[in-house]
Amino acid sequence: MDHAKIVRGSNQLLLDIQSDTVFRDQINGGVMGAALRQRYRKVLQSYPGVLFEEAFLNGDATLWREAVRLDPHIKIEPERFVHLFDGFASGYKVCYRSSEEVLAWKQWRDASLRWDEYTHDTFPAFPVVRQRRNMLYTNFPLPPRVLLDDIVYETNRGEIMPGSSAYMFEYELASFR
Repeated sequence: MDHAKIVRGSNQLLLDIQSDTVFRDQINGGVMGAALRQRYRKVLQSYPGVLFEEAFLNGDATLWREAVRLDPHIKIEPERFVHLFDGFASGYKVCYRSSEEVLAWKQWRDASLRWDEYTHDTFPAFPVVRQRRNMLYTNFPLPPRVLLDDIVYETNRGEIMPGSSAYMFEYELASFR
């Protein structure tokens, strides 16, 4: 199952229904059947949550802003169950789960977006790491030693960066002897 394809297809179908007022009213009125009406309502209620979670998965602040616009009270959760369309005949129930490290990063990034500290349209997703000379930037804590390009480096304890930063942590690297 291609998660990204299912999410795109579900979101497109939902947008198509929303833009066709006659069809939408027929679904809401039960003309297309109670099962489709119930599935449509669940997908519609899940839509802000899908955008919110996909924003973090893809590093997309525009999706995050749209999710918060649709549901200003949306918040970070360890598990978020959402409903997606798989055509009109069926659907999926998907669970987005986050580890403690991912939750900490999401809370940091969410706060930086809510307080307008981070103003770019994209941000590095959780597993992304960037190295610049003797500096390593991550969204997760590192152990005291890391292996990069077959070289073992010692890391300092890492600093949590301000919300305006692209990455949550900054580490200075030193060659291990």
